Amino acid sequence: MTPVVLIAVIAVAVLAVPVLVLLLDGLIRKRDVVEHAFAGIDTRLEKRHDLFPIAG
Repeated sequence: MTPVVLIAVIAVAVLAVPVLVLLLDGLIRKRDVVEHAFAGIDTRLEKRHDLFPIAG
């Protein structure tokens, strides 16, 4: 490989890493939002069950 091609490959790799990190971070944040939402639903269902145990 010529030095120019090698430098280009390294530059692309260096630029791709932060992009991948930001994408992964965004996915993790969205997963946490969904988990938080389901936790709120679970809490409301448990309170409902405590008030009306027969309703299920």
